[in-house]
Amino acid sequence: MKKTLIALAAGAVASTGALAAQVQISGLVDAGLAYNNTDTLWGGTEETFTEDFGNHLGSRFRFSGSEELAPGYTVSFVLENGFAGDTGEASQSGRLFGREARLSLETPYGTISMGRMGSLTSGNGTYDIFQYIGDTFDGGWNYAIDLSNWFGRSRYDNMLTLATPKMAGFTGYFQYSFGTDTVDEDEPSDDATPGDRDKNRYIGFGLTYENGPLSSVLVLDSILRKQWNDGLAFRQQLDDAMAVSFGIGYDFDFMKLTFGAQYGKNETQSFFLNDSSIRRFDPTTGRKMDAANDDAYADADGYTLGLGASFPLPCGKLYAAVYYGDVEANTEIGEKYRNLDIAVGHEYPFSKRTLSYIGLGYKQAWAKADGQKFDEERTFTAMVGLQHRF
Repeated sequence: MKKTLIALAAGAVASTGALAAQVQISGLVDAGLAYNNTDTLWGGTEETFTEDFGNHLGSRFRFSGSEELAPGYTVSFVLENGFAGDTGEASQSGRLFGREARLSLETPYGTISMGRMGSLTSGNGTYDIFQYIGDTFDGGWNYAIDLSNWFGRSRYDNMLTLATPKMAGFTGYFQYSFGTDTVDEDEPSDDATPGDRDKNRYIGFGLTYENGPLSSVLVLDSILRKQWNDGLAFRQQLDDAMAVSFGIGYDFDFMKLTFGAQYGKNETQSFFLNDSSIRRFDPTTGRKMDAANDDAYADADGYTLGLGASFPLPCGKLYAAVYYGDVEANTEIGEKYRNLDIAVGHEYPFSKRTLSYIGLGYKQAWAKADGQKFDEERTFTAMVGLQHRF
């Protein structure tokens, strides 16, 4: 009896503290089945049927909270974990809070956030502004449904984010990462020397405008590439990537239309779902150069576009989008990488917290050199799943 009273008292104290600090625990679990049919130029056709978690949205749990320090001044935090529901393992390279880990101070003059968070064009997290406005599928789903259509940006460690207050519908953003990945074994653990080229860094500027049913976004961002690894030259043929991203959305009530466009220079990620690096053509084999050779990697200039719409229906919500991309490598041959992706998805809500979904996608990515294809990948995806929020 005494132990029970002590436990109840401890629970009451913990509960009171949580309420005072306005701490919330939330998350979602997403589980389903996926069928993929992939046909590659050199590997033939492969079919897979898998049980997957996170095909629509990544499974996660989240701690968040805030405290008002004074009128207009609030400190808040988000600790968000990503996990694989089928194995229980942590996602994002084993990080405990790999999806987002940030501390923010909100003031009448703007908000400053520090920690690990998604970049402005990554489609991830609190500061996802480009894909949130310009992509109907907004960084979610999996396989041939809205993957590898935009230039590669991600969540980054050691991020500083500044956001202005909204003024006449406009909000400005600035991001800088002192070292994008200090967990991966290929990255140094020291992030305290931002002037050195021994790590990848990220910088981005963004502006959004919202007015009723209209929303738009413009982002200029860059990956400042590492050029040294343990004192040795590392892929110094690759220049810093820079992209201009524009997105617009308009809600017509019966339909929400989105359009996104990017122009990138010195980008290194192609549109392939597998083996997605841009590499030089090897005329002796007729294929990409070996990935183990650092000299094989190249950067490319080009664009990618996406047009989509979502439709509220009596039986849920329907999503549809088409994407096209075209980039050319900055090499003597000028290898061309192209992409076509068509995706359709549907959500059916059983309640405010539980929904089912289905998705279909077809993606074709191919590469040419001297007018001849040296790589190609065609993937058809079909998926069904259940998602529950808590």
